[in-house]
Amino acid sequence: MKRKIYANHELCTGCELCASACSVKNFGSCNPKNSGVIIWRDLFERFEGQIICRHCEDPLCVSAC
Repeated sequence: MKRKIYANHELCTGCELCASACSVKNFGSCNPKNSGVIIWRDLFERFEGQIICRHCEDPLCVSAC
């Protein structure tokens, strides 16, 4: 089964709730740096993007957003 998660760059505020939810569920601590979600920003170009791991059957990052 292929899993796909798409992040809408225009709606994302950069709050990192998705990364926090992933770290709590999978790693037991609320630390966005320990998650399967990577958020990068370029403040000069006003660009933001996400890389989402797609390992979970029922991803908590999607419902946290």
